[in-house]
Amino acid sequence: MKLLFWNKLNLKNKNIAIAIAVVVSNAMIIYFLILPTVEKIKALRNEILNIEIDSANKITQEKNIHDLNNKIKKIQPQLDKINSIFINQNREIEFINALEELADKSAVNQKLSIDFNNPAKGDVFNTVPVSINTDGNFNNLVSYLSAIEAMSYYINIDSIAFSASTNSNANTNSNGRPFEGKSGSMVNLGISGHSYWK
Repeated sequence: MKLLFWNKLNLKNKNIAIAIAVVVSNAMIIYFLILPTVEKIKALRNEILNIEIDSANKITQEKNIHDLNNKIKKIQPQLDKINSIFINQNREIEFINALEELADKSAVNQKLSIDFNNPAKGDVFNTVPVSINTDGNFNNLVSYLSAIEAMSYYINIDSIAFSASTNSNANTNSNGRPFEGKSGSMVNLGISGHSYWK
């Protein structure tokens, strides 16, 4: 029946019908095949570009991390030295014992006043006020002061005051034993400052 209809058409109408069929089939191919494929290609292109950008960013980050690690390795000895000046919390007795050993070695009598209960709180570390009063001969006090500066613990000294000693126990150490080889007039050394704790 379709063939009869086709056979009845003249050549001009057949050509128009063929042209319409070709246009419709091409439009369907474009609409259903080519346009979705083009959209998929655009999406894949964008995805590839995003992956390239992410890869470039990751390479840059890895290079920055590598550079940062190299810089940290270079300054690590200095960081260790800086960290060693901080006294760890709950090691107060160790700090006090170190000061008492210095006093005994330097043959001076000392009285410590360290306020562990009221540290000045900081972001990274706390500062604790330290007050040291010592009695001994001048040379021993200078030796004691040098020993404090050489300690692995850092005490930031705010003030130092020398005066004539009025302490009747100036000839004995913190354990009450007399210092050996002690000579010269007795001097009082007052030190105030603060130590760093983390």
